[in-house]
Amino acid sequence: MKNSLFALIAVAVFAAPAASASIEGLRSSVSLAAPKAQFGFKASRYVSLSGWVNLRGSGFVHEGSNSVRIDLTGNARLSGAGASTDTVWIRESVNIYLLKGQTFVNETVHVSEYVSVYDRGRYVGSTNVSGTIRVSGTVSGSSLRLSGSGNLRGSLFVRDPR
Repeated sequence: MKNSLFALIAVAVFAAPAASASIEGLRSSVSLAAPKAQFGFKASRYVSLSGWVNLRGSGFVHEGSNSVRIDLTGNARLSGAGASTDTVWIRESVNIYLLKGQTFVNETVHVSEYVSVYDRGRYVGSTNVSGTIRVSGTVSGSSLRLSGSGNLRGSLFVRDPR
């Protein structure tokens, strides 16, 4: 290493014309020969996403049965700090157990979806969004209809382009 550095300085000194044999001339010719180290990083930021979802669904209560399975569906679009998702389609199933003569139902549904995230139109990654949605409804004859709404949240780190 010492020998190669000495050789580099010797070449710079002897190759420089006599008029520019000053220290400044030597410094410029050495700096041209030596590679420059480049340090840098891409800035990143924490983005918190949120959005509202409406869920609804209905099911048939069979005579003599005390339970019903209902598929709840809905959609949401989440956004925050310039980032957003496409429309997120949600489908969650819930099993409801009914007491004899029960006409009103109140249930909690846990939603968790994996979504793609875009920042000003540029894909920046994927994350999980989740939330707890309260749904309620009434039994009418042999049909149970449920609906409810709530907030979904998620977050991720976004690397800004250079």
